[in-house]
Formats: sequence, C-alpha cells, structure tokens
Amino acid sequence: MLSRLSLFLTALLALSLSVSLTLSWVVLLALMAVKFIEYGPRACWQSVQGAPFFYPLLAFISVCLLSGLWNGGPVEGLASFSTTRALLIYAVGYLVFACEKDRKTALAVFLTVAMVAGFLGVIQQLFNVCRFTRYPYLQATGFLSSPMSFAGVMQLTSFLALGLLLRGSSLLPRSLLLLVTIGNFLGLIFAAERSAWLGMFAGILILTWRMSRRSFLLGIVSLVVATALSYSFVPVVKTRLNSLTDWRRDVSITARLQVWQVAWTTFNRSPWLGVGPRNFPRIENEQAIVKGQSSDLNHGHSNYMHILATTGVLGILTYLVLVLYPFFRLYKAAAPQLSSNSPEYDSGLYLGLLAALASLMVAGIFEYNFGAASVRLAQWFCLAFYRPPQASICEKDA
Repeated sequence: MLSRLSLFLTALLALSLSVSLTLSWVVLLALMAVKFIEYGPRACWQSVQGAPFFYPLLAFISVCLLSGLWNGGPVEGLASFSTTRALLIYAVGYLVFACEKDRKTALAVFLTVAMVAGFLGVIQQLFNVCRFTRYPYLQATGFLSSPMSFAGVMQLTSFLALGLLLRGSSLLPRSLLLLVTIGNFLGLIFAAERSAWLGMFAGILILTWRMSRRSFLLGIVSLVVATALSYSFVPVVKTRLNSLTDWRRDVSITARLQVWQVAWTTFNRSPWLGVGPRNFPRIENEQAIVKGQSSDLNHGHSNYMHILATTGVLGILTYLVLVLYPFFRLYKAAAPQLSSNSPEYDSGLYLGLLAALASLMVAGIFEYNFGAASVRLAQWFCLAFYRPPQASICEKDA
C-alpha cells in the first residue's frame, strides 16, 4: 500500500515541478512523510547520509546558517537556514529513487509534462494567449510565473531528454522521446531568456564533447545553423539579439551592471560571511522592475555575485563545491566507454544531466537561477537521479 502511494506521489511531484510551486511543496512533504512511515526516520537518515552530494549540501547549508547567525543572531540564523529548504527535495528524491520503478516513472512524467509546457510556451509567445502570470511578458512562461523560472526548468528537461535520445534509452518509445526533446527545446527557445540561450550553447558543447570529438564539431555546426535559422524566422530571437547591438540602451544589461557593482561593494563590507542570505540590498530602478511583480531589484542577477555578497568567501567556496562536485561526478559517469551493468545506471541520463548542469552554471553568471525556487527544486530533484552502484533500502527490503 505504501509503495503504491509512494509511486503515485512521486509521479505527482514530477508533474508539479513544471506546473505549480505550491503543489510541489505539498506533494514533497507528503512524500517525505510516506517514506518516514515506510522505512522509519533512522533508516531514512542513514540512507541520506550515503547520498553522493549530501556533504556538499550540508556544507553550503551550514555556511548559510552561520552567515545568518553572524549578521542577526539566532532568529536571523534560523531564517537564513530556511532559505535552503528547497534542497530538501534531494534527500527525499534520493530515498524515493532507490526503487527503479519510481525513478523511471518520475523521469518519464517529468519530461512529458515539461514537453506540454514547452509547446504551450510556443503558443504563448507567438500568439500572446493562455498566460499564467499577471504581467504580459514578451517571453513564454509555460505554467510557471516567470520566463526565467520556465527557462531554468526547460534547461534541465531539454538536456535530459536529449541525452536519453542520443544514448538510445528505452525509457520512452524513440518517436515519443524525439517529440519530448523537440517540445522541451522549443520551450527553452521561446522562453527567450538570453542567459538561458547562452547556457543552452554551453550545454550542447559539453554534451557533444563528452560523446566524441566528431560529435563536438557537429554540435558547433548545428549551433551556427540553428542560430542563423532562428534569427531569420523566429521574431523573438531577432528582437532579443538585436537589442545587444546597443547594449548601453538595453535595460537588462545596464541594470545588471548596476546590481553587480552594489553586490561587489556589499561583499567588501563583509568579505568572509557576507551580509546574510536574506539581506541583499534593495535597489531602486524603475526601468528594470516588473510592475505588479516587484517594487525593486533585490537579488544579484548572478548566482556567483549574489552568493558572494550575501555569504562571503565561505559561501562562494561551498557553493562552487556544491555545483562542481556533481558536475565532475557526472562527467565521469557519462563516459561513452562505460557500459550499463546495473539497472540504476543510465549513461544517457547522466550525459543529459551533465549538460543541464553546465547550462545552468553558465546561465547563472547572468541570472540568479539558483534563487528561483522552481529551478532549485527541479535541479536537485534531477540530481537525485544520480546513484552510484550500491545497495538501496528498496533492494534490501525486496
């Protein structure tokens, strides 16, 4: 009974990540409760401690707590600790994906629902209909509230689907997997976030490089051709790229330069532990704010600048470990010469996840996508798919 309920909630969580942040949290907490009842808190804790990315997460969370304590005492420390709550999804996902059936179901649902969101995004952007936000964005938002969150989730799903397709995964029928890949990449393109496009370029280069040198050259040619065609035939691509020719008049660029200057000044005030995760300065800029959505600029418009300003040197070092350690583990796991000797190993999944991380890291130079709750939940949900060959709770109980 509990295993069936777990499978249902896992599928629902995978669905909700592309649809609703509130629903994602409700399902995540319910799934955590089910796992506690099924295995017991002690067994769950022991299993999570063995998760490959547990200690990098623990280090980053500890620095956030310490930064809050240093800057505001116990109350601020607890509030700062709560800013990392989205990372809980990794622990729950790691427990759930000990069972291969749950793992495959979650991945299939996650990619398929994201495909629907991707095709919806195309309709939204081209015809300006079916918006799920109060602000009339130029870009697509899918089922989410902003194009940046939508683009971040699409970066993950696009590359996961592409990796599975290229490595010949049997997760979905090949024709359906091709459609899923196309739908997700269309969503990423029509989200029209330039930082996400740059991340997409990086992801494709990393993915093709890991496959073979010939694939890498083909990837470069494909990017050049795709960019030329998109610029010629997709109006939003032309609009977004043309504005770069006079960057001094591009509000998104000038606002970022202003924010980064403030972030650097803030870092210099408190270089070791920053000013606290919740205390990034609020910046007035009438041209850059989204009316009805925000009243000022209150984050660093860059993962690295924001974390440097709010948690200092200790924070940026633990954050770099947090993103680079999974990247290098996945780079090794995605090697083309490795064979699939275990049902838990899927080289296509790891190849796609490697490219997705590269994409988010590069986009994160210009966007605070790590601070977008929808993106952070989806990213660490996906990282829970990575499982080194080892016994799991599910296997021991079988």
